[in-house]
Amino acid sequence: MGANENSASLQGESFPRNVPLNVFALWLSYSTGPELHLSWIDEAVYTGNIEYHQIVDPGDLWMIKDGQIQVNGRSVLSGFMSIIDSGTPFIYGPLEDVAEIYRPLGGEVIGNRYYFPCRRVWSVSFTWGSNRQPWYIPNDV
Repeated sequence: MGANENSASLQGESFPRNVPLNVFALWLSYSTGPELHLSWIDEAVYTGNIEYHQIVDPGDLWMIKDGQIQVNGRSVLSGFMSIIDSGTPFIYGPLEDVAEIYRPLGGEVIGNRYYFPCRRVWSVSFTWGSNRQPWYIPNDV
């Protein structure tokens, strides 16, 4: 989601340069595969309220502010900037902040990487802005 004008993925006629509605929607599905909708939202594939956030980095990154992470219902980190990138399963950040996220999970540290324990049931969610609608990481991934 953070490609710039010179990226190979944007070369060619298929990528729209001017879209009439300033929104995009990303639908992640195990069964049919992911879809990216530019300038429209397919109302048949979501439930709940749509969140809108101001992009704070007008450059190459889709960065939003005021993030919060909850582990087992308790806030462990808040007030951080987030880069919205659907192409990676990783969380990057200062080591001290990442340690705060993994400490209540009992995660394992190997080198400079932290791993979720697969044999434990945990609840991890993210929120952004004032809406505070939680976005959960499912236990079965």
